[in-house]
Amino acid sequence: MDPIIEVTRASYEGSASGYADSTWDYESYPGLYAEAFEFSESVRLKGPIMDLGCGAGRDATFFNSRGHRVMAADISEAMLHEARRRITSVERSQIEFTCLDLRQLPFKGGSFNGVWASGSLLHISRDDMLPTLRQIVRVLKRDGIATLSMKRGTTEGWERLGAVSGSRWFTYVEPEDFSGLMRQAGFKSVVCQSSGRGAWFLATGTSPKEEDCGP
Repeated sequence: MDPIIEVTRASYEGSASGYADSTWDYESYPGLYAEAFEFSESVRLKGPIMDLGCGAGRDATFFNSRGHRVMAADISEAMLHEARRRITSVERSQIEFTCLDLRQLPFKGGSFNGVWASGSLLHISRDDMLPTLRQIVRVLKRDGIATLSMKRGTTEGWERLGAVSGSRWFTYVEPEDFSGLMRQAGFKSVVCQSSGRGAWFLATGTSPKEEDCGP
């Protein structure tokens, strides 16, 4: 496995319980609840949604409470264990969990009405960003929507911060550059907007409609 992915995964594995505790509620993340609510409302036909980089399952649980079927995906088995531990038996029947590398999505094309990735794509290299965005477009249904949160900047590299004790890879990107990558990957109607959390921004785009795809 790519050392960027493997070391970042191992850091989450070693800090899963503490990270889950520190990120479980929305109160520490101004504006995030409203962003998740807006995304859930914008997804057609109430799912299915993929929460890509689901962590302890906070957002997956919220989307399920809004009536969506959810695929909760993360690269860390320990984080998925925390997610399963925190949901009810009823929620467990509506939320499916899977361990994966977000750069290689093992799903058929057109599997999801929406993809939500909150702070997960910033853990891959800049070189992997465009291929990963193309994977997300591929698994979306026609006119499906993706909402992806990133942090402004121009650097990438290893950092130790927050509730995770080990090193993680962070790739920072300016909104105009990220929106350009999304369009290059095939997204339509791309919009980037600031969040209420410092350098974080939210990028939203839709997969092509039937008429955009040609005969």
